Amino acid sequence: MSQTLSKLFVRIQGLDRNIDQESYITLVKGIFKETTTLEDSAIQLILDRKFGGYRNFCFVHCAPENIAAWEEATNNTEFDGYSVMVNEAQPMEDRPQRDDRRPSRPTTRYNDR
Repeated sequence: MSQTLSKLFVRIQGLDRNIDQESYITLVKGIFKETTTLEDSAIQLILDRKFGGYRNFCFVHCAPENIAAWEEATNNTEFDGYSVMVNEAQPMEDRPQRDDRRPSRPTTRYNDR
């Protein structure tokens, strides 16, 4: 019988975009060390596709009954010089599809006026 997991949204202010995966996971584990022992597989790091590197937020998967306690213990704290914000993750809202293409150049030229 598998249990449905919930997610915590973890924002780490001031995180260097060039942090390596191992250091990032160690940092997240450290944030939660007073509350629980996290497995690597419980941590979901977010890559920045546009700029490369990791985003300054991640998700931590946990049992629904742990959400409130973990959030209370870690939200608005400081760890290793970083300001940490932890909240229950909310589902992504439907957003209109983005058109990432550059706007086309005007077809008229300055001299054509």
